[in-house]
Amino acid sequence: MRANRRKGFTLIELLVVIAIIAVLIALLLPAVQAAREAARRSQCVNNIKQLGLAVHNYLQAIGSIPLGTATAFHKIGDTTTYNWGTWNAHAFLMPYLEQTAVYNAMNFNWTSWPEDGGAINATAFTTKLAFLLCPSDGSTKTSWGEPMLNNYYASLGTSTNNSTVSNGAFALYSSDNESGIKDGLSNTVLWGECLTGFDSNGMRWRDSVTNIGGANASLLNPVISVGGVAQLDPNVQTALNDCVNAFKGTTNHTWNKGWRWGTGSPGLSLFNMVVTPNSTQYSFAGCRFGCGGCGIDFGNFLNASSSHAGGVNIGMADGSVRFIKSTISPQTWWAIGTKNGGETVSSDQY
Repeated sequence: MRANRRKGFTLIELLVVIAIIAVLIALLLPAVQAAREAARRSQCVNNIKQLGLAVHNYLQAIGSIPLGTATAFHKIGDTTTYNWGTWNAHAFLMPYLEQTAVYNAMNFNWTSWPEDGGAINATAFTTKLAFLLCPSDGSTKTSWGEPMLNNYYASLGTSTNNSTVSNGAFALYSSDNESGIKDGLSNTVLWGECLTGFDSNGMRWRDSVTNIGGANASLLNPVISVGGVAQLDPNVQTALNDCVNAFKGTTNHTWNKGWRWGTGSPGLSLFNMVVTPNSTQYSFAGCRFGCGGCGIDFGNFLNASSSHAGGVNIGMADGSVRFIKSTISPQTWWAIGTKNGGETVSSDQY
């Protein structure tokens, strides 16, 4: 009689099938991850595009670019205005970003952060807006128990002085119009991308350092020309080195970069373009001279960064969005940061 034979896989056949499936998964996983990052990067580009279009709509309606930050009262009974923790360009753009409800919740007579102003404006102040967060950032960390709310920063150009004027498209307490961008709208940065802070000393591109002493880091334009070649003022170069040394230490670290979207403070909603994006030489998120125990708001060096491979997204004054490689030369980065430097820059330089 013919013996009955069982139908099915042998152990060896089963192991071979499992191995083949594992190999296929290993081959497909990078492609899936790349596709997901491409989608996240596309969303990031769209977010910056929205901000750029909002500025143009604001410009048509008001006649100027929004203030980088305003002044307001911060405590009931005050008779003088305050210039810290006040509303910023993001806040003024809310009606042009289809956020009328958030805009109506703001009381611009009062600050967005400290003392009584913070309580009056708490609803708008703590609202999480998806279009101000890059999905590639990936951070779930909090600052003082509260979520980080902003990845997109208005440009101060190369200015580190945090005064009423800058050589970038935005400035503190003052605004410009289209004619003031003399280098051309397509050659001047409006918006830059920055990673939010991390509660971890020495986290590259996320941690900042404060209470730095040393050379003068506060200048309207730290870029000088030597023999026809743009380079940093020697004092500023020394200051950057001081920041690097402090960043390597374990004290004076702060991680509130990106903590608030509505506050017009350099470091929270404004950045400058002294250090090239995702710099490995100057890998801190920001650096502030003086002010022990303070956050990075009103810092002197505030660097662009992202989790996108190879660079960051930036928004130009003409409303376009471009991907800037981390390998961009400092001279080109400085040139597209300033609104009136008179530089000639072609797109193949970045």
